Amino acid sequence: MADTITPRLTVHLEGPAVDRGEILLEDLAHLSHHLQGALDRIGSGLIQGEGRHPGPLPKKVRRLCSLALRGMHRGSVSLELVLPRDQFLVQELDPGEAALEQLVAGLSSVTSGLREMPRGYDAGVLARWRDIGALFGRGVERIDLDLVTRRAHSGATYDPQAHQRLLELARPRAVNLDTVEGRLLMADLREGAYRCRIHPPAGKPLPCSFDEAHRQAVLATLGHWVRAWGSADVDPMTGELTHLTISGLEVLDPEHVAEPGEGYDFWQPLSLDALASEQEVEVPKGIGQLAGAWPQEESLDEFLVAIRAWRDRDRSTNG
Repeated sequence: MADTITPRLTVHLEGPAVDRGEILLEDLAHLSHHLQGALDRIGSGLIQGEGRHPGPLPKKVRRLCSLALRGMHRGSVSLELVLPRDQFLVQELDPGEAALEQLVAGLSSVTSGLREMPRGYDAGVLARWRDIGALFGRGVERIDLDLVTRRAHSGATYDPQAHQRLLELARPRAVNLDTVEGRLLMADLREGAYRCRIHPPAGKPLPCSFDEAHRQAVLATLGHWVRAWGSADVDPMTGELTHLTISGLEVLDPEHVAEPGEGYDFWQPLSLDALASEQEVEVPKGIGQLAGAWPQEESLDEFLVAIRAWRDRDRSTNG
């Protein structure tokens, strides 16, 4: 009877690193960590829904998706993994069991040439498989997955060729964006390299590029809060925007908009000499000038003792 079957995932490794039926503990830990991480991520989507938030793994996900090593067999190296349960949930499919099915089916889809994210997969799951692929540089040549659940028997193979297909799927790709908002800064108008940065209210600055048609608009809005749109590159491993090609700009603080070119001198790169002159910084006439009024006859050891004493005094004063 199908309901009496305990879901079992067999992970079989081949290659010179495991051909004696042995595997380095470091490699076993690496494989286990990232395989469990991929399963947790898929299980989290099933249990919490696609709108899950980053943070510690919920106890329910950990309880239902944690794998256990039941056995390790020779013939290269085979790991027999199960979901430890006294009794599987009565519902049509246990979430841990469903996550295992999506894990294997998704890998099979990726390795067969699918160019879209498989069901249950996201950038985090791809990142886990990418990290497992590091074993291909350590003497592992092939990883076969064989899954038996209460309703299916499926499998997938992960090898260097499949790893390359996964990396192709994980490469940043262009998407259409409605808007990106932030402060427009740091314009670079060198020939053939029109670039700037948009600093959002939180997160890293977003590098942007633009063409001659948007040159004046960028100059007019430097230092101001803008809404920009265009074609953006997205890193599927993190979901973060990595670059925006600007096709339009809208100023969100129009009362402070400068005329084209106004205020641009502030953003022009200055040489060190020009910057020092602008800030009235004098060039030291010799290295001795940097010592200030410290007595020349005192040694380095005496100098360090004095520094420690000053720090201790500051601590006691501010404590």
